[in-house]
Amino acid sequence: GAKKLFFTTNHDENSWNGTEYEKYGNAAKAMAVFICTWSGMPLLYSGQEAANNKRLQFFDKDLIDWQNGFVLNSFYKQLLSLSATNAIANGETFILPTSHNKVMAFLRRKNDEVVFVILNFSADARIQVTVEHEWLKGKFESTFSGLKYNFSGNEKFELGVFDYLVYYKK
Repeated sequence: GAKKLFFTTNHDENSWNGTEYEKYGNAAKAMAVFICTWSGMPLLYSGQEAANNKRLQFFDKDLIDWQNGFVLNSFYKQLLSLSATNAIANGETFILPTSHNKVMAFLRRKNDEVVFVILNFSADARIQVTVEHEWLKGKFESTFSGLKYNFSGNEKFELGVFDYLVYYKK
């Protein structure tokens, strides 16, 4: 019954291997979407919601710079509330084929709840992807915009540079 822990960075990683922005660049938010929607437990460290882009001191007290506020607070709040749904917390995962080798799409499902995630891990803009699956039928809501869509099971999406889309069906 154990769950794997996923993170884009933590205090140790930040100190030794660089910030999530050093490691992932503009794909840092897409990677955060992945770790919060994949099968496992997402880990955020103090300061991550402030979009911390400096390496932390490992052995010395290093205060978090809150001057810019909680820049990513609503982003992580939306993702973490979604990660508590049955589809994410206890659901099965189905990886969907895509026509682009740097685009990942997957579905998470538990009973009637379905979460659909599509991630562009490339600097390619205007990538068009068609996704087809039986679980992709019904009324879905965009996690970030709140807009509602009626999916037919065969949908076309256009993704921008390092873009991510997350939809939820209750």
